[in-house]
Amino acid sequence: MWKKQHYIATCIFFVVLAQVCAVHAQNYTNLTLDQAVNIAFENNRDIINAKEDVNKANYQITEAVSAALPSVNGIMNMERVIEPMVFVIQFPDPDTGKLEKSRLKIGTDHTMNLGATLTQPLYVGGKVGTALKAAKIYRSMSESSLETVVQSVAAGVVMSFNSVILTKEM
Repeated sequence: MWKKQHYIATCIFFVVLAQVCAVHAQNYTNLTLDQAVNIAFENNRDIINAKEDVNKANYQITEAVSAALPSVNGIMNMERVIEPMVFVIQFPDPDTGKLEKSRLKIGTDHTMNLGATLTQPLYVGGKVGTALKAAKIYRSMSESSLETVVQSVAAGVVMSFNSVILTKEM
């Protein structure tokens, strides 16, 4: 009886071990060089940062151009008076000569003010042109930096990939 239980426990152990090994073996995939390079391009932080610098440079060009465009500013102010101001004025009655009180309400219950301002710069002393040139130079530098980083990452992946293949063959 003890041998039978020992045999069943050993079989269960090997079945579980085979399942774990099969799951572990499924986690490994054979990568081609192109797949490895594409994975590196998608996940490398230097490439992501360089792409963000290019986006930042494009936004700076938009900002430089916007300095030459008109701007519209608006304002709206609403006011509600809870207790209006009341003046009490006494006038003598022409017939009797007695003083009568009259109440005068001053102002309105609701007030609204609207305003808009349109501003168009006509001449800003070359500020817009200089800022636009600087932003375009920065974009060019950012794009060159992105190309350099992409080439560097690709070269590193190719060298690592070939090192692994060489190590495997040796």
